[in-house]
Amino acid sequence: MTHKFLLKALIVIFYFGSICPVFSQSNTVTKPALNPHLFYVTGEGSAQVLPDYTVIVFETEVNMKNLDWGALQNNLVFQDIEIEFQKLKSANTGDISYESFPLVDFKGDSVIFKKQFYITVKKIAKLHAVLWQMHNAGLKNIKTIYYRSSALSSVSQQAKNNALENARTFAISLRSNCRKVAYVSEDICSVSDVVNKHENQNSSDMLKGLYLKNPGYITIYYKLTVGFENETDKQ
Repeated sequence: MTHKFLLKALIVIFYFGSICPVFSQSNTVTKPALNPHLFYVTGEGSAQVLPDYTVIVFETEVNMKNLDWGALQNNLVFQDIEIEFQKLKSANTGDISYESFPLVDFKGDSVIFKKQFYITVKKIAKLHAVLWQMHNAGLKNIKTIYYRSSALSSVSQQAKNNALENARTFAISLRSNCRKVAYVSEDICSVSDVVNKHENQNSSDMLKGLYLKNPGYITIYYKLTVGFENETDKQ
């Protein structure tokens, strides 16, 4: 029984080899040995940006007694939902895109198949209208709403530049003979998500105003270790 369960699990992992979108990160880097000829300081910096689009996470599931791929692919629940999302996309040409990711879980002798849809609403002002359309189409099981920015890459670079400049200012305050930057290590890089406060709500609750009409800023934070050359290194 154990071997049969493991075999099924491996088949599921192979079959459903999709990776869901990653929406936030926090990285810690292991630094190499420090150069004794450099002067090291740390610098922190951040930058903020308002979100300009949203990602709605919708989920549905089907319980089955057996791991039956054919029955799963022909399942009417999944097919009907896929059709509704196609209609939603067609009704909002250019403003909506979506991806779906299958998941699987085992509960007793049953197999639970889930499908998550990530609906990107490219204009944040259209969020309310799209929630109405989902509600009217019966797509009510909303898990989360993420608020994103298309400028995240450039704002992230600004946060890193701010951290570097703060490190430089601090280094000069300690040793005025510091010259150019010779080493930079990203100790921490994090992006604070702006996520809907009321997770696992259906579209009815969202339409009552339980989503963030003014989501606030996304904050990108960097902490760097910076190594500087100084005048004494010339000798």
